This record gives sequence, structure tokens and C-alpha cells, in this order.
Amino acid sequence: YNEDKQNVAKMVETRIDNVNSTWLSGVQVGDNQVLRDENGEGKFVVTDEEFEVLRNNGQIFSQYVDFTGQPSMDSKYNPNGSYHAIEGITSANGQIIGKMGHSERYETGLFQNIPGNKDQGLFALAVRYFTE
Repeated sequence: YNEDKQNVAKMVETRIDNVNSTWLSGVQVGDNQVLRDENGEGKFVVTDEEFEVLRNNGQIFSQYVDFTGQPSMDSKYNPNGSYHAIEGITSANGQIIGKMGHSERYETGLFQNIPGNKDQGLFALAVRYFTE
């Protein structure tokens, strides 16, 4: 379960930490994005040792951040309580991604009253990669 043990739906700030995957060829390290995050069940759980391995392998591609761009465990910014503020990871070879935020729930014209970049372009990049 998430930290609140109930369904939480909100927009969250995330920061791109690495681009070691074809899925991420449209973003840059340091980019901030605003994503829809919604869940009642689910948070990324990892030991400190596993976190070190993922970080050292460049597999953590995004983290929940506060308004200053710093990773945060505060539920205001990290509503599901994912350990080490991890929002997205990749497999060791970069072919598979896993993430908490719902990039698929964005289309042009949505969330107009919320500032920030909301389109990671993950799906268009994946289609381009697999069709070329």
C-alpha cells in the first residue's frame, strides 16, 4: 500500500536522473516533468543496498522531487512513499522501464491550469524505436 493506505490522485514533480534507455531519448538529465500519479496500492520498495546497485548501474531514471528539484520522501511530493523517492527505473540493459507516474494519462489540452512539462514522449519514442 501507499503511505496513506488509500487511493491518492495528484500531479507530481519528477526529475530525470539518467537517460540510459532508448525510451528516454527525448528527455535530458535534469529535466523536470509534471506527471499524474494515482494509486492506493503500490510504491517502489528497495533496500539501501539494492538502491546503491540501481543507482550505480544508472538504472534509476527519475525521482519524485520537491519544488526546488530535490528528491523528497514528503507525501506532498511523493504520494505513494516510494523509497529513495524513486519514480522510474530501467532494466540493466535499458530495454524495459518501470515507473509509478502515469505518463499515458497525458494528451494535449489536459491539465492546462497546471504549469510544467507533462509530456515525456515515452510512447512515441518507443514506437519509433521498435518500428525503425
